[in-house]
Amino acid sequence: MIAPPVAIVAWTDEKSALPNRKLATTIMIAAASLSCFAALMVHRSRTSQREDELIFASLIVRHGARGPTKKALYLACGETSEQRRQRDTSNASPPHPATTAAKLWRPEELDALTTVGNAQLVSLGRHFAQYVAQQPNIVASTPIKVRRSERPRVIASANSFMEGYNAHAMEVEKVKNPPPLQYVPYDTIEENISVFRAWTGTEYNQHVDQVKHSELYRQKAQTSMAALDATVGVLCQPWASTLDRAGQLNLTTYLHEIEQCEAYCPDASKRGVGSITHYFHQNKTTQLACEELRKLALWSFDKRFIDRQTVGKQWGNAIGGDLMKEIEQDYLLHRGKGGASIYVGHDYTILALMSALGVATHPSTIMGFGGYAIMEYRKKQNNGHMYQRLMLQTCPFPDVQHPSTVTKRLPVEVWRKPVLDVNHLYNEL
Repeated sequence: MIAPPVAIVAWTDEKSALPNRKLATTIMIAAASLSCFAALMVHRSRTSQREDELIFASLIVRHGARGPTKKALYLACGETSEQRRQRDTSNASPPHPATTAAKLWRPEELDALTTVGNAQLVSLGRHFAQYVAQQPNIVASTPIKVRRSERPRVIASANSFMEGYNAHAMEVEKVKNPPPLQYVPYDTIEENISVFRAWTGTEYNQHVDQVKHSELYRQKAQTSMAALDATVGVLCQPWASTLDRAGQLNLTTYLHEIEQCEAYCPDASKRGVGSITHYFHQNKTTQLACEELRKLALWSFDKRFIDRQTVGKQWGNAIGGDLMKEIEQDYLLHRGKGGASIYVGHDYTILALMSALGVATHPSTIMGFGGYAIMEYRKKQNNGHMYQRLMLQTCPFPDVQHPSTVTKRLPVEVWRKPVLDVNHLYNEL
């Protein structure tokens, strides 16, 4: 099979991705890399899944690469006075003096999609168009509904995704014409938040704060003192020294976020002297410390979102249930005749959905920029029974040297269950 084209973007100005400024990206088409979505279909054609007909698919995708969030920068690297003025300080948080790593970021870069992030979502849009073009039930369906979080970086990501999808659709319209995309807004901002950011709710966060101060966190922190000393103890000073070990463990997710923002930033100065990246690349010892940081951050994400004992069983439906229900509604509205829907949100949006579904453990890697999940509804050919499964790709852009080139590694199945007979529900819609 000939490798389909992949959109690769060369950036010319990292400032061009800032809010309200025109993106200055040059998009080139290269046929050297295999699309992840197309590869997924090739793989299935060579396995037992060949006999299982895809009826409906819902894509949930994280936004592209961005600058650090204001909160993460404050907690992990401190902040300048100008950065602090832009952050909500209504909770009277104590000042954290800016480290060199914090000073590398201009205030307007924080939270903003970069040109790399734009390129990543253009690539994913093209790949999803390739994916649906190979599915007869989706090609023949009505327009594909698109919804996205209200955050500016996600709005920009959704626009880039649609740009990539439409570009590919125009190229193949005479052969296989993927159905058009249709953005469908929510009636209220509250509805949007309940689907994409329900994890920001006060009660859930109060529970998570209790978990962070629990014996579970204290024990994990005590057994991880060496790793904490080599990471948080060096990079998050002087405020980290005022925290207990459990508090230091909590900082690992924010420190990891800054490291990832630096890694995918088109401005190489963000990885210069004084950066988190520069510290972790000094020698083998600091490189190992970086790996330990990622392990601790992954553990913390699991306890905050997935683990059935800490949050999953009690809070999974509260933080991911509305998205789960809307995906099910999408499937029902198509009455089993095929179709698709798209949701562009956050890494936590996907983790919250997994929690609502009852996924037992966090995936083995942390959700990267552009990470996505596909909820598939398939019909078994041997008996006609329907099942649904969640396919997960946590890191579609693993090569920071080519940050908009999609990996050849396939999404993996993390959850499956039979779909009960829903014909009786159609008449209720």
